[in-house]
Amino acid sequence: NPPYYDLGCKPGRDVKVGEASTCPYAKVSRPVALESVCAMSQSEVTFYQYDYFVWWTRRRDNDRNYPKLWTDARWNRPVVGVTINDARAYASWLTERSKSMAWRLPNEAEWEYAARDTPETGPYPWGEQAPGGQANCSGCNPGTPDSLMPVRSFAPNKRGLYDMAGNAAEWVEPAADDQASQHRAIIRSGAWNEPLDLQTVIQRLPMPSNHASESVG
Repeated sequence: NPPYYDLGCKPGRDVKVGEASTCPYAKVSRPVALESVCAMSQSEVTFYQYDYFVWWTRRRDNDRNYPKLWTDARWNRPVVGVTINDARAYASWLTERSKSMAWRLPNEAEWEYAARDTPETGPYPWGEQAPGGQANCSGCNPGTPDSLMPVRSFAPNKRGLYDMAGNAAEWVEPAADDQASQHRAIIRSGAWNEPLDLQTVIQRLPMPSNHASESVG
């Protein structure tokens, strides 16, 4: 039988015990099966990696465009300004190039499970301590301007994954049991231009599949 994970806002983990009413209704935790074992990239896909994908596919008469954001010194920063369909296309291309591995976007349950140091760690990926010095977000690092930063600028979580809070917010697929979101795109993780209270693991935002912004990749 597949293991189960409590996806969403759980009292005692994401809010203090006795404060269950502070969990947003749409984010109250529910057990979700983790169907298979998978690995995740340690860091977010960079502009360098994505631009190479665009260059390669344009050689085959594809009209895919390069992202027009962060045109200076962007190569080791996480790619942003892409839609979820762009992200899916990159994963499919990487699968084609890899030959021995299948790549895809994680679903919400997989992403949230991987974001936490342990299944009971919260409200941030590393626990209760505020993100100062641990994530790239607005106001989190006094004296540092709000800006997209190179990947791996901060320490990884205990699973070895970087930027599971802050820097670029990340596209994910809906969890398998979330019928209401099956035709939406889901954004997880806070971003570089969002404040401290939007860096918790449970933050999620459904968006149309054609959405693209300077903070999501």
